[in-house]
Amino acid sequence: VGDNGSGKSTLLRVLAGQLQARAGEVQRHAPLALLDQQLLALAGERSILDTVQAANAAADPAELRTRLALLGLDAHRIQRPASSLSDGERVKGALASVLYAQPAPQLLLLDEPGNALDLTALQALESLLGAWEGGLVMVSHDTHLLRALRPTQVLQVGSDGWQWRDAL
Repeated sequence: VGDNGSGKSTLLRVLAGQLQARAGEVQRHAPLALLDQQLLALAGERSILDTVQAANAAADPAELRTRLALLGLDAHRIQRPASSLSDGERVKGALASVLYAQPAPQLLLLDEPGNALDLTALQALESLLGAWEGGLVMVSHDTHLLRALRPTQVLQVGSDGWQWRDAL
């Protein structure tokens, strides 16, 4: 947690291996997935259904459609090009492509996952992440979502640098 522009998203990109650390070493010992604010995984003409199916080729398409519907993505929307969808719909699709991937990542790096989501989608996100059995590193300004997920530790950046806190 911290102010905009303080380096939270950059930290996630370093952890994901997209940026090199200025000093020290980053070791990754488990499969991970980054969902960034730009939703780079969902762009262009590829549909949400195609993206989620590519992340889990062995999944039953009907099961994937049901899971997407639970996120508020109807049969019509999941087949449209991602570029034609709202930001909220793209967030839902990007989340689904990460959460339903096979093999599933063991560590999720989420950068403001609740942005652009309506109340129903936020509740679905909270439920999905609350049931997540892997590790989770999340950047968010949504204190309700953060509290609902009951983090074991909080890393806060401020004028005095990065500090660990026990909880929110």
